[in-house]
Parts: sequence; structure tokens; C-alpha cells
Amino acid sequence: MHYRLHLLDHQNKVEFKQYLQHLCEDLSGLLFEVQTGCAIEVDGPEIEIPTASAIPLGFIVNELITNSAKYAKSHITVRIETISATNYSLSVLDDGPGLPADFDPASSTGLGMKIIQTLVKQIGGALQIVPVENGHGARFTVMFCSA
Repeated sequence: MHYRLHLLDHQNKVEFKQYLQHLCEDLSGLLFEVQTGCAIEVDGPEIEIPTASAIPLGFIVNELITNSAKYAKSHITVRIETISATNYSLSVLDDGPGLPADFDPASSTGLGMKIIQTLVKQIGGALQIVPVENGHGARFTVMFCSA
């Protein structure tokens, strides 16, 4: 993670999908053994965003992937979606067992969730947490503006 951050030194903008792909390749190598069948996939359009947004978003993705690898032990998808010319969503979803029915990120005592919420607030974004379509897994989505 720190290596990827240092690559952003002195850059105003980041090719975000490419940045996420490299980050996810690094995380996959650290978190999964080849024989586990788990993988991290990055999906979505190539967008260019300010480095000031890319860095906190990279930390958020790092934390969410680490949590998915720890609890879900399943396939993980990082998805970028364009909402409008300057508004985007960034989701990390897995097909694991899902979150407890009473999961409330605001009352979470875990350091990771507190870090995520702080970083989302730092970039002026919004965090949404929903189960995935088939009832299994979890989807954490950060809505953000690149302007």
C-alpha cells in the first residue's frame, strides 16, 4: 500500500482503475494463496481523479478487501461506476456469508470501520452498505465527487 502511495508523489491526477488494479494485485498476492480459488477483480471504466481523493479511496479499498478476505473468504470485486460527469461510486463486494442482520457501521467498535468512515468523511463522500443481490455477501459503496 505504501509503495503504491509513493508512486503518486507529485501527481495531481490518477488513472484510478489502473491504480486500483495494481493495488488489488498486490493485496491478492499478500492475502490469498494460489490454491484458495479466491480472487480480486477490478471492474468499471478508467477515470482520472484527483490524487487527494485517490489516496483515501485506496486506503478504504485496502481495508474493505482485507475485511472481505478475513471474514468472507470469497471472490471480491472492486467496481467503479460513473454516476455523472464528476460523480462516481466505488464498491467492494464479496460473495461470502454476508453481514449480521444488526450490523451498524456507526456503532461498530472495530478500528477498520472507524478508519473507513473517517476517510469517507474526509473526501466528502457517503458510505452505503447493502447485501448483494443473491442474499449472500456484502457490498460497501462509497459515493464521491471528483471535482
